[in-house]
Amino acid sequence: MGAVLFGTVATFIAWQANISSVLQLLLLGFAMVVPPAIAIVFVFYWKRTSERAAFYGILSGYSIGLLHWGLNTLYKGAENAASGGFSQYWYELQKDLGKWADPTFSATLIPLLVIPVLVMLFPDKTKNAVSDRFYAELHGKNEQPDFNSSVGSAA
Repeated sequence: MGAVLFGTVATFIAWQANISSVLQLLLLGFAMVVPPAIAIVFVFYWKRTSERAAFYGILSGYSIGLLHWGLNTLYKGAENAASGGFSQYWYELQKDLGKWADPTFSATLIPLLVIPVLVMLFPDKTKNAVSDRFYAELHGKNEQPDFNSSVGSAA
């Protein structure tokens, strides 16, 4: 269900947005792939990472990256340079940031900050056998059960 929703949203954005180059399309696609990839890296290499932190890290990366992209699209024109208000502020901010104004940076940096902060603020205190088995198998410490010995004792 999540993949269908994600695909639908991505298709709608590509259809409605005025994406005028392949590079813009690739950067938007990259921004949509990065938050889950960062969450997966945290899950693999930091055992304290909780499901809640990974989920909200992905959600915040998507949301802020999409918001950043939308604001860039709305206020990128030179007509906003002297219009006053938020549009002028955003236009000037984007000019000051230069290459860092791309939404892929916010979609990358936000999960890198949100996931560790949520893990520290809301640690997962439950002991989970599935999680322990996952990390044991991930690190090659999981011993395979000997099914032959249990067959003889069942008779």
